[in-house]
Amino acid sequence: MEGWGGMTGPETDEEAVERIKAKWAWIAGDDEDVGPSSADLYSRAERSGHLNRLVVRRYICRNRGCKLATVIRYRDRLLLRTQPYKLAPGKNAETSNEISRAISTIDGDRFWPGETFDVVELAVRDGRALIDVNCRHALHQLDPRDVLVDVESVGTGHPGAPRRI
Repeated sequence: MEGWGGMTGPETDEEAVERIKAKWAWIAGDDEDVGPSSADLYSRAERSGHLNRLVVRRYICRNRGCKLATVIRYRDRLLLRTQPYKLAPGKNAETSNEISRAISTIDGDRFWPGETFDVVELAVRDGRALIDVNCRHALHQLDPRDVLVDVESVGTGHPGAPRRI
């Protein structure tokens, strides 16, 4: 007779060890089947039509108010999505090389795509992973640890005024 979750009896020690190893491999990102990516989860939230209800913080440019990034709390994850941006030609040439631009940009030159990050995942790297949040005229970086502090007491769906950086 099956018990909870389809198990047929008590778990053996070997099964428990394998289950725990698989769980830690998933947490560490060592497993091939790690579940949906941050970008996939953010896209699901967008498609659901409830993105505004999930927002905990928006970041905008201090100089001109350009949208830079949005942070949402979705399921058990804190996700940050940067906005796509197009750099001025001089700034673009200064910060990247031709091969990188051809591979990484949307148009093969200046239009860079937005990216999605798991803030907690980056925060545990002790400041070694900064998030680039750029607009046409300025290059900005966010420390994921600062983002965590920034959203700590913010209610989901009540982000307040955008944070200028």
